[in-house]
Amino acid sequence: MHRQVWLTARALGLLATKENKDILKDIGTNVKEKWDKFAENLKPILGFLPSFDNIVKFIGGSVTKGLTAIKGFTESGFDSEEFKKNWGSAVGLLGSVAFLLMPGKFIRALKFLAKFAFSKKKLVATLAALAAGTFAV
Repeated sequence: MHRQVWLTARALGLLATKENKDILKDIGTNVKEKWDKFAENLKPILGFLPSFDNIVKFIGGSVTKGLTAIKGFTESGFDSEEFKKNWGSAVGLLGSVAFLLMPGKFIRALKFLAKFAFSKKKLVATLAALAAGTFAV
């Protein structure tokens, strides 16, 4: 696993030439302009669509919260305030990374969890109530 991550990072580093960075910048500008125009055209129909900048800010903020939670967990475990506040973002970040690195295994794990949840409905409901803090003892 470690070697796979290193090879991926190295390959991305080799691809990060000045020309490729400029092209990616242009692509980003084009996507932003197209999205904003698309959102503006659909605004009367759908009400409110977020701007591309807001979407990127949301994703960036979620990644930052996830990393903060992971850092807090590695420092203090479950007692970390950063982890307690941002654990959902950490789970989302780790899930996203797992999906990007191993999509087949990730999908199989989700299918297993779905089958488990449908076969053990009372257990899952109890665990969800415990997690939400609404389970009456």
